[in-house]
Amino acid sequence: MPGVNAWTPVPTVSVGGGGGLMFPGSYYVYYTFTNAAGLESFPSANSAVFNVAAGQRPTVTLPALPGWATGINLYVSNPLAAPNSAMRYASGITT
Repeated sequence: MPGVNAWTPVPTVSVGGGGGLMFPGSYYVYYTFTNAAGLESFPSANSAVFNVAAGQRPTVTLPALPGWATGINLYVSNPLAAPNSAMRYASGITT
């Protein structure tokens, strides 16, 4: 992962509810902002590692979009929270 945006809030995650389809395990998330040209900012810092049990669903709290951004890309680690394992999970998030 390249440099980290020190000015962006760290994403927070709460886990609960039902209907989740993630494998049980420990994860972390981070995000990037995107602009109208489709370019991404440097990533946020990683969230704290969180645990997901079978059927649980994590909810990620993200910041408001800066004026220049058109969306957020969310990245999720593998279920072992291994360093550098995160892959894009969702893109174009606006709320």
